[in-house]
Amino acid sequence: MANFCRNEIRKSITIKSLNIFYRRFNNLEIKMKIALASSDGENVNLHFGKAIKFSIYEVEGNKVEFLEFREVKKNPEEKHQWYKSLRIIKDCQVVICVQAGMKARLGLKKAGIKLLEDEGPANEVLQRYLRHEEFMNSF
Repeated sequence: MANFCRNEIRKSITIKSLNIFYRRFNNLEIKMKIALASSDGENVNLHFGKAIKFSIYEVEGNKVEFLEFREVKKNPEEKHQWYKSLRIIKDCQVVICVQAGMKARLGLKKAGIKLLEDEGPANEVLQRYLRHEEFMNSF
């Protein structure tokens, strides 16, 4: 059992090292879509489950491009409609919102979408996230 754990840790470290190597030396540009829960397209200001609008951005290297607004049809009488939001951002790798409930968190995790909780002007929120990712990938 101990050998199995050690081997898994070595694999994980090796894979991480390879990812860093490729990013640094081959200028691997990773393209990703980021969804921002925004009522006005300018600010991240909505809870994931209550969001009726998402601003979608595409990031490649240092280039950030706005793609589109997406609207979610929700019934104001109904509770727990987070899955409707999940359905319209399923092609995104990251979602940034003010907060998300436990079921939404689990749904996003199962879908392979990274959740980040933040709020403020969209450009500032995106820059904070990208700086954080750059820092985390520098190890």
